[in-house]
Amino acid sequence: IERLGAQRPRPEMLDRYVSFGLQKLIRYQHDDGGWHWWEFDDSDPYISAYVVYGLKIADEAGYVGAAGPMRRGVTYLLSALEDQRYARARAYLLWALAWADVWDETSWPKAAAAIEALALEPEKLDPFSLASLGLALDRLSRSEVAGDRAAMLAEGAQTIADQLEAAAIRTGVGAHWAPEGRAT
Repeated sequence: IERLGAQRPRPEMLDRYVSFGLQKLIRYQHDDGGWHWWEFDDSDPYISAYVVYGLKIADEAGYVGAAGPMRRGVTYLLSALEDQRYARARAYLLWALAWADVWDETSWPKAAAAIEALALEPEKLDPFSLASLGLALDRLSRSEVAGDRAAMLAEGAQTIADQLEAAAIRTGVGAHWAPEGRAT
């Protein structure tokens, strides 16, 4: 609440709710580091990516216990990234991995390879995929891992933002994008 500059009091039960949620996420984390809706089903990359994102936010907010499961989730996402056939899933996983910002000499080349592969198949990227990739590139451009690639990543993010803006269908004060394969 403070970080967002909200003008409302901090809910008195917030820490209790977050702690309860973290305990549940930790309990539901599978042996491979991923998550799904239930404790004993197979891990799902989409759900795991969303959980990793949430754990990163909790970790940044100072909640103890979020970093460990997040790192295990990152390991799962890196493995899932290599196995993904669909551009949409790869772009979304890259977004979550970029947000987690846990890179080393093994993980960064996997992300770079996925970015390169997505750049080679732009026709497979719908607006959701483009937005995910653009957000990932923007976040990565600000990361220490970017090094001399920071400007190139930022440029890629800006290009995608421009593409999305050009494709937006404006209605009143809002905007939306046509579903894949459908005319406006």
